[in-house]
Amino acid sequence: MAAMLLAVSWLACAWTGHTAAVSYTLDVGGWVVDYQRPTISPRMAPFEIAMDGKMMAILANNSFPGPTVEAFEGDTIEVTVVNNLIDLQVAIQFEGVTVQKSPDRQINVQGGQFKYVLLAAKAGTFWWHASTPTQAASGLKGALVVRSRGDPHASKYTEERMMVLSDARQRPEVCFSDQGALVAACPEIEKATLNGQWGDGTKNFPLPVLEVTKGECYRLRFLGMMSATKPYFNISFRGHSVQVLGQSSMTTASEFSLHAGEAVDVILCADQSTMLQHDFGMTMNYVGQTGAKLFQGILRYPKVEAVLAAAEQIGSPVVGKAQFDRSVCEVDLVFDMRDSIVDYKRPTIDLGGKASRQSADNIPLSNRKAALLVNDSYPGPLVEAIEGQLICVTVNNHFVSDPVSIHWHGQHMKGFPAFDGIYGVTQGAINPGESMTYRWRANAGTAWWHGHMQALQADKGLKGPIVIHAKKDPHKHLYTEERIVTLSDEWVDPGMCLRAEGAQPGNPVCAEIEKATWNGQWGDGTDEYPWPKVTVEQGKCYRLRFIGMMGQAQNFQIQIAGHNMTLIAVDGADVVPVQVSSFNLHAGERADIVVCADQEPGNYLMSSIYDLATFLETAPAPKLPRVDSSKFWAFLNYAGHDEKPGLATKKLLGGYHEPSATGGGLSPKAVAGFVWDTNLQSNWRKVKNIVPVIEPEKADVTYVFDVGIAAPSFKPGVTPYTKSDQLYMFTEKKPWRKPSTPLLHTKGECGAEQTPFITVPEGATTVEVIINNLSPTAHVLHMHGMRFTVVNYAPFSESWCSNAQFECFFEPIGFARRIFCPGARLGDNSTEGPGNEYWGCPYVPEQDVHSQNLENPLQKDMISLWRRSWAVIRFKVDSPGVWLFHCHMEQHIPTGQIMAFSLLPSQQPPIPDDVPTEGPCPIWHGRTAPTRPTKGSDWFI
Repeated sequence: MAAMLLAVSWLACAWTGHTAAVSYTLDVGGWVVDYQRPTISPRMAPFEIAMDGKMMAILANNSFPGPTVEAFEGDTIEVTVVNNLIDLQVAIQFEGVTVQKSPDRQINVQGGQFKYVLLAAKAGTFWWHASTPTQAASGLKGALVVRSRGDPHASKYTEERMMVLSDARQRPEVCFSDQGALVAACPEIEKATLNGQWGDGTKNFPLPVLEVTKGECYRLRFLGMMSATKPYFNISFRGHSVQVLGQSSMTTASEFSLHAGEAVDVILCADQSTMLQHDFGMTMNYVGQTGAKLFQGILRYPKVEAVLAAAEQIGSPVVGKAQFDRSVCEVDLVFDMRDSIVDYKRPTIDLGGKASRQSADNIPLSNRKAALLVNDSYPGPLVEAIEGQLICVTVNNHFVSDPVSIHWHGQHMKGFPAFDGIYGVTQGAINPGESMTYRWRANAGTAWWHGHMQALQADKGLKGPIVIHAKKDPHKHLYTEERIVTLSDEWVDPGMCLRAEGAQPGNPVCAEIEKATWNGQWGDGTDEYPWPKVTVEQGKCYRLRFIGMMGQAQNFQIQIAGHNMTLIAVDGADVVPVQVSSFNLHAGERADIVVCADQEPGNYLMSSIYDLATFLETAPAPKLPRVDSSKFWAFLNYAGHDEKPGLATKKLLGGYHEPSATGGGLSPKAVAGFVWDTNLQSNWRKVKNIVPVIEPEKADVTYVFDVGIAAPSFKPGVTPYTKSDQLYMFTEKKPWRKPSTPLLHTKGECGAEQTPFITVPEGATTVEVIINNLSPTAHVLHMHGMRFTVVNYAPFSESWCSNAQFECFFEPIGFARRIFCPGARLGDNSTEGPGNEYWGCPYVPEQDVHSQNLENPLQKDMISLWRRSWAVIRFKVDSPGVWLFHCHMEQHIPTGQIMAFSLLPSQQPPIPDDVPTEGPCPIWHGRTAPTRPTKGSDWFI
């Protein structure tokens, strides 16, 4: 868990000589939080918070401290307080200002509101708080800053930071009287928070951090928001003195005191050497009536000073410059993005002992990976909500040089197309030092988020789960608890392995797979790398939400020994419950299964097998090197059973023997159900939508796409990666080219002349897409913004081009035309192209329509397109926006296997002002796009 950055970069405001009126809204509501870090991200759902940490808080705008009210001396301040509490009335007391208008009684519950009018008569750092002491102690309080129009100390510092110090109690309502006196038997203090964060230096509760840049001076506005009035804090910074500010003077001090309800402004200069250390201790010593208690934080200099100085510190949102009112958010998260050095086999997992998380210096070079992490976790933080809630995720980009955009894979963004997170399509980049708040209404199902600025960011760690709970879950009676199970292939150097072209077009330059993790952990059974576990309690049934977060590994076959699996959802869509003995998971797909812990306690083997690479364990194939293993294991562990599973032993010819299970897992029972594999045509009718979908006999419009590789072919050391062997997926040989201004921002009318996209006629309601794979490489295709139905699928994966007939991968077209497919067609006829191995057997309507399924065809947002094969999908035209359709195998994205559909352009909503844009084209509704630097040929989605 990342330490919360305490910085707030204040904006310099020029005085025009006139006073002004500034407005704020405080939306008061009740929240179950962890009292030790009430709103610090990542926040846990109420049921996830430990019992000794749960607190019923009263918060303004779902934040603690509450929003900072900011004005200039002489300004009028209007603060609208909305009381959304169910049972408690509220009133707010504003310190340090003149109250010109206040309610004559407390503000009523369930939507009551009042507009306070205040006069900022004098400059200073003050605060606002609930007039009821227990409500203030429960979190209803925040800073109030009145700036001087002629600051005598302005030349002494370059930035300001708000430093709010408060006590924290799990149950303040039982420890304070109505007058604010401490009740007997309650300790003087339990914990103390700095800007809403208490920490003890552990993984779950890191110390609060104040980041500074060497050579800069900061005005720190310390504000005491403690509940009891007499005790105070003595504050000091190791190795640093401060200048305590008076009205027109400064006093040098190594320590200063902060009392409740008071403020102390100090200037701190980051003037120490960082040759030997980057962290300096910050001490907050509580001095009470009966004793003292020490709390700590960290003053941190960045390790790469020159680079981070160029990237503005973001931390908390910029005070006074909020472009979007986050108080309307029902789920409000912050993604703090930073570069990190990790062990690629278990990037942020810390199991203690020999399996502890190591610092960068202690990670073996062979395992050391340059990662991109969100909130210092991998997989990244869970986005969890209830269907229909407004989700807001503020992305703060602290990366050294990576611009970002984030796609919310499986969330349809209906009504919010500008927040789909696709660079060049729905937005410009979020550059280092910048932030953006994504928001959308949640649609139910298991989904995930990942970087979509360029292909490799997800493989470097920029990905995490999304769980949206249905308001009415048709499967709720089948299970009592839930677990998330993420699967991902892992690469120590994805920039080299997946971006540089391999010996054969469409394949990685490294082995087909290196390692794979379960929930961010790879294991081999050793003390350093224990087996990953999914722990369950005997007698309970679980909904296991499997998420395929792979980048290159196309397909995992999943099995759980001794336990029946009931499939209940696919790609977030509910299906009629059906038992499966195994199921496959392609890159980007999700599958929800119910498993009951109804066996003898033990460790039961869970298998994830990359079946397309299994043959490479024992021998290399032409242009495809051997892999160490295609099988990756974990264990279903019964709580309380701590016997250690065995090791996986090496086979003589390659690969590994399964590790031995323990307890009941040593002799697991046979499982029921069928093998569900969506690479097979016969499997598409075995799983049914729980709400039937009936397709019309004929779609309103049909498009025929070819997937192939265009000339010229790759020449090592001559042709750049993104300009060679370009893949296409379109009605013509047109690889993706990013438009100069995001496609949604212009409706494709400017800067998109070379971009493959289709504007669907506005009168169409059903679109059919026939997709012919004219290559020997399989693809996993993802549709943004909606689900589609799979109405037809080629049978070749069960006959002449099955996985068992891998020679199909290398066969020339002449042989295929004589034996298997008379209509075989090349993906590119050019003599400069990749050669006659790049062909496919396309869809022929007259002979293939007989296998089409219009009666409840399965809904998906991803489909596996088998090698040399075809598929037919349909989607509804009911969501205005520009929606990407592309291959999800990461090395196929930069080479161009992308297109987009523009739906209902006349109904597409305007682009919000806080969505970044770029390029020379005007935004269609009148907003101007700033010019950004042109990206090089290696810049891709």
